Amino acid sequence: MELTQEVPEGYRREEERAFVLAADLGQSTDPTAIAVLEHRKIFDHHVSAGALRSQNGLNVRHLARLPLGLAYPRCAGSDDADVAQADCGRCELIIDETGVGRAVADIFDSTGSNPRA
Repeated sequence: MELTQEVPEGYRREEERAFVLAADLGQSTDPTAIAVLEHRKIFDHHVSAGALRSQNGLNVRHLARLPLGLAYPRCAGSDDADVAQADCGRCELIIDETGVGRAVADIFDSTGSNPRA
């Protein structure tokens, strides 16, 4: 979503950005998917009355499907995971913990990624 509105007269603008790298871990018949999402929040504060206008936007910055049958330790260290993290800089890693997710979250944790499952 493009956030392009001009700053109205009498307002000052603040912007926040947060990035999330999400991994849905595949098994034998479905591949692992990786997505990087950017959440932008824009706040326009009125300088005298304290009124607030806000806008939100969500951008998909990176999307990848890893090869079917890729071993879980290789998923944690895959080039796509590295590229995804490079796209967003510092971001939170979220892993789908259903199915084999808990064990794989431990593998990501051992790489220093500290995922939220």
